[in-house]
Amino acid sequence: MALSLQKQYGKNLGSIGFAAFPWAIAFLLSECVVAQNITLDGTLGARKTLTGPNYIIRQTDGQAVGSNLFHSFGKFGLDKGEAATFQSSGKIDNIFSRVTGNSPSKIDGLIATTGTRANLFLMNPNGVIFGKNASLDIKGSFVATTANAIQFGDRGFFSTTNPQSPTLLTVKPSAFFFNQISPAAITNRAKEGLEVSKSNSIVLLGGDIDFDGGKLKAPEGRVELGGLSEPGIVTIANNFNLTFPSQVARSDISFTKKASVDVSGQGGGAIQIQGRQIRLTDESKITAETRGEKDGQGIVIGAQTLTIQDGAQISSATRGRGRGGNIDIDASESVELSGTSGEIDQDKPSKIATDSQSKNDNNNNRNNNRDRQETIGDPGKLTIRTRQLLIRDGARISSSVSGQKPENQSISDTPTISIMATDSVTLIGTSPGERRSSSISVQTSRGNKKAGNIAIATNHLILQDGAEISAATFGAGDGGNIAIDADTVEVTGASATGKRVSRIFAGTGDPEEVSRDDSGDSPQPNKNELTGDGGNIEIISKRLAIADRGQISVNEEGIGKAGDLNITTDFLTLDRQGQITASTQSGDGGDINLIANNLLILRRESDIRTDAGVAGAGGDGGNIDIFARFIIATPSENSNITANAFEGKGGNINITTDGIFGIEFRDRPTSLSDITASSRFGINGTVFLNILEVNPVYSLAKLPSTTVDRAGLIAQNVCAIRENQVAGGSSFVITGKGGLPNNPNEPLSNLTGTVEWANPDENGGRTNVEAPSLHSEQESNSIIQEAQGWMQNSDGTIALIAQATMVTPQSPNFTLPDCSITSQNE
Repeated sequence: MALSLQKQYGKNLGSIGFAAFPWAIAFLLSECVVAQNITLDGTLGARKTLTGPNYIIRQTDGQAVGSNLFHSFGKFGLDKGEAATFQSSGKIDNIFSRVTGNSPSKIDGLIATTGTRANLFLMNPNGVIFGKNASLDIKGSFVATTANAIQFGDRGFFSTTNPQSPTLLTVKPSAFFFNQISPAAITNRAKEGLEVSKSNSIVLLGGDIDFDGGKLKAPEGRVELGGLSEPGIVTIANNFNLTFPSQVARSDISFTKKASVDVSGQGGGAIQIQGRQIRLTDESKITAETRGEKDGQGIVIGAQTLTIQDGAQISSATRGRGRGGNIDIDASESVELSGTSGEIDQDKPSKIATDSQSKNDNNNNRNNNRDRQETIGDPGKLTIRTRQLLIRDGARISSSVSGQKPENQSISDTPTISIMATDSVTLIGTSPGERRSSSISVQTSRGNKKAGNIAIATNHLILQDGAEISAATFGAGDGGNIAIDADTVEVTGASATGKRVSRIFAGTGDPEEVSRDDSGDSPQPNKNELTGDGGNIEIISKRLAIADRGQISVNEEGIGKAGDLNITTDFLTLDRQGQITASTQSGDGGDINLIANNLLILRRESDIRTDAGVAGAGGDGGNIDIFARFIIATPSENSNITANAFEGKGGNINITTDGIFGIEFRDRPTSLSDITASSRFGINGTVFLNILEVNPVYSLAKLPSTTVDRAGLIAQNVCAIRENQVAGGSSFVITGKGGLPNNPNEPLSNLTGTVEWANPDENGGRTNVEAPSLHSEQESNSIIQEAQGWMQNSDGTIALIAQATMVTPQSPNFTLPDCSITSQNE
């Protein structure tokens, strides 16, 4: 002790006289006493200060009530190298500790418990900070909270602000009470991680939650993270599952500097994170992986905004026979994934993923036969509900499948990835170096399992600058399906070098765009191993635009059949090499079914094609069915509709339209805009054009060609009175376009209405009268006369009548209208 004091305070000791030496020793010893970090506040026993660095907190230092043990501290903290051990008998299930002082709990040492199963609760409303050296050795679960009180059903509370004796608190905790306007934060910087034993739980409940490089592990257990930013109540179930109030604002949660949360194990655990703004950056990870026979429990995230950047990841995977856990994300405002981490040639994408992988994948053993024969569970489902989803700069949402499908297992058509965005889904660009596209993807790479399915519902779906949505197979399994329901869909552009194009793709293989794993390795096998069929795409949209090399395709790069492509829209535009394709290298082409209720436009080398055997091999061309009101192309721009083949039979093209302009059928492809169904060495297909003709009987009137006889029209005098009745019927009808011009000798007036007349019906039928309009540069003034009375016709019908321009009072005796024509109308 003297040596250490001399080293630390040598200069001061040297300058103090011998007489003052005892005082100096006392001062230094008092400094050591002050450094003690744990004190008992005396509310549940004697008030005292515990001695470190190894603090022993005995059961008798607190109060036991049934299977619950309660401790009350004035101050609770640990420096580096210190440890606090809570002792308890085997009858204790839960240890509750509260801090009634004003200091946060700064823990940079070890917290431990004795016994075999006791859970530990640490409650400090001033805040909890886990330092870089913090760790746990707890036999049960661990809860750290900045709440003010813990409720025990209807038995009462264990409170930091009203420290009464907990004599009745014999039941399990039911809720956490937050009374502060802004609850204190919880920070985790633990490098080795806060870890509990298998199948137990860790709960961090604040205020804000900040994982500043900290790690947290609960193998096969449960992790609950969340907080409130205002007073409220959070309930807790027996399995430590938290329920947050829907009407109370939540706090922010951040993960930085490679922070991690992991519940992986032989049976994957569960993770729930509830906050306002949740942010993951710097390769931080949230992982729930199952490695055995048990199914994973998955990840649930609730937030206002969720941001994943710089290689951060949320992942649920299976590496065993158990099914992977689901990922469920509900973000009321937005979900954003952006960027990658690391060097350009070794980047890792920011991602949300559910995967099914062989254990050998850890060893990068990509071509091991065992991978293809091993039975591996299916990945979990990934669901995102938000207002706006943005994926950019190489980030991705993905689900991958590998391994052998068990015999007699049915193939599900339910979506593996479901996205519901009330406003928009936007994918933009590629990673640096264009190694990967910003993407939403499902794929199968080894074995015979089918790739998953993608379902997207939104108002606006936008893919730009090389981004993609894909459901691909790179093996014997079939490609997945893609279903899109959006008001507008835009698929436009390519990456800066043109290496990657924006596209929606459901097929097999792809020499230009290979889905890569995080190491950048390609799962693509030899083309002879691509025996699976391509998947299908269905798009329902009001407006669909494909431009600047954008693609929607169900192509087949192996020997299987290409999938089918079904599009229903009001307006479909393909421009600047936009493509809709269902082509194959050597198998049969897929079918394309297009419905454009109003208009289909093809411009500047754009194509709709389902060609087969484009590699010079066999396979029949697929079929193309198009129903469009109008189809418009430019003859010289080489935009085509084709169902060609190399050795096989050409496909069939059926087009039904009201009009087709600028593109026509030809027996072989040319440099013009063509419709072809040919085969180079096989049998040509057929092209059927059904041009709907206009029937003049429907809604059209034959217009007369004779000149208007104005005098004759006036002479009809439809208001003529005979035998005290309006003999002319008070009306006449004219069909055609004409007019009754003003007198050319009189000036035009803004108040003068030009009454349009039309040519009389040659058969003497009644005529229609055009609504009057002003031929003036200023705003027109329609001539409208107000009804002044009514009359009953001989057939019992009632007719409104008008007299002269001046309004006259109504009288019991009906007066016939004056229908004379004034000189102004002559």
